[in-house]
Parts: sequence; C-alpha cells; structure tokens
Amino acid sequence: MIRSISAGLLAATLALALAGCNGVDHEKALFYKDQGDFYYQNGKWEQARAEYLAALGVDEEFIEAYVAIGYTSRMMGKVEYIKSPNEYGRRTAEKWYREALHWTEMCLEHDEGNPEAYHLQGLLWYDASRFQEAVDSFDKALDHDPHHKHANKYKSMCLFMQGVQLRGKGIEAKDKGELEKQIEFCREAVRKYEAAATAMETYLSNWDKVESEKAPQESDLRNWIRVLREMAKADGAETEEARIYMNKIKNVAPALTEKGAMEGSKDGQPVIREEDVAPSMTDKDRSTGQ
Repeated sequence: MIRSISAGLLAATLALALAGCNGVDHEKALFYKDQGDFYYQNGKWEQARAEYLAALGVDEEFIEAYVAIGYTSRMMGKVEYIKSPNEYGRRTAEKWYREALHWTEMCLEHDEGNPEAYHLQGLLWYDASRFQEAVDSFDKALDHDPHHKHANKYKSMCLFMQGVQLRGKGIEAKDKGELEKQIEFCREAVRKYEAAATAMETYLSNWDKVESEKAPQESDLRNWIRVLREMAKADGAETEEARIYMNKIKNVAPALTEKGAMEGSKDGQPVIREEDVAPSMTDKDRSTGQ
C-alpha cells in the first residue's frame, strides 16, 4: 500500500520519531491500523484485533490502536453472548469485556485523560447495566472533551434507566404504604429524567449531521426529550402529552408506563429479557470504573 504523507502527517511522524518511534515504523503501524479498521467495519473482529495488536507491536505509543482494540474486544464479547446466551457465553463475554477494560486503562497510561478511553469505559458499564459507573465515565470523557460526539447521548440513556429504577422503587414503596419513600424516590426519578433531557439536548446541539446518524433519529430524540420533560413536570408519571410524543417515536421504545417502571426495577437492578442481557463485570473489576 502506497501512502502519501501530508505536511501535518510528516510533522506528527517526526515528533513520534523523537519520542522513540521512527517514521517508517509509524507508517507500518498506520497500515496495520487501516487494515484493522477494514476488518472491524466488516464485522471480522478477530482479524481486526490481530491487526491492531500488530500496530501496537510496531508503535506502542499509537493511542488510537489501544482504543480500537478496546472497541473490538467489546464487540467480541457481545457476539460471544449472542452466539451462546448461557453461562458459558456469559463467562466468555466477561473475558472479552475485561480485556476491553484493560485496553482503556493501557490507553490512559499512555495518554492521561483520553476522552475516547473514558467513553469506551462508559459503554462497558452501560452494557453491564451499571449505570452510575457508566455516567461517571461519560462525565470524565466530557470533562476532557465537552463536545464529545456521543458521550452525552449514552449518558442520557443511563440517567433515564436510573430514573426508571427509581420510579419502580417508588411504586413498590406506594404498594407497601411507605408514602415518604415513594415521594423521595419519585422526586429523584424526576431529577434523573430532567438530567437525561438536558444531556440529550446537549448531544443534539453538538451533533455533526454530516457524519452522525440519519435525520429521522434526530426527530425521535427530540420527541424523546419532550417525553422526559413532560414526565418530569408530572413527578415522573406518564401523561397524555407524554404519550402523544411517545407515539411519534419510531426507533426508541423505553418503558415509560407505571407497569414498565415496575418491570424496570427488581431489588434495585434492571430487569432485562434474556435475549437482551449484556455481560456483567465481576466485582473485582468494579473499582476500575470509578
């Protein structure tokens, strides 16, 4: 593969050479990274991982390769559990998730404060339904890059799920006659819904429509924000106005009704259908999400 080097790339290459990686090595690492990207985009995760590892073997300071391996490991975990939605598949998926987390940590060792590494950590916690750890990671990504392309979107989803859980707890408290607990849970759910709406508004305000999702999803997300605002005004309850906006949404279908809220919480943990269950992370990895 013949690659032409622009002035900017040449400067970057020279800087890497001074840091211990010569220009030829970095060009070779770029070639491996490009090959990995091709395999990744075509769903060939093992081949992509091999190419990214080859890139790091040539240039251990290649930050994008660390992140790319992390994303690839995450996808390999997802695929393993889809192939084998049982205990074996879960253990295999957890192995890949731990590897993905490892690569984010390696990335941060080489590039402290890298927003993509924090974003990937957030996605891993999000997949594992550990929403507060996910929010913390997305916040770190936004601390280092306030205009990060997707962190606010997933942060919004996590905040909503926390609201669903709190709403479910409020309904359980009501059934037990614990009115004070019910009020507090519902108030906290409202705060989560409001924060979710704000995060999604920020995401859309930073949206690059040329490179991001198609316009119809923008309409969905704006209606979703309206649903959240309406529910927040009604102390977390579904209103007729909220249902009107919800019925306009084609590609987003979270549980909003009281029944859905109850199904969204069980002993403080989200209830997900077996076919939707994402791999969890073991307790010994819990501290790494902070």
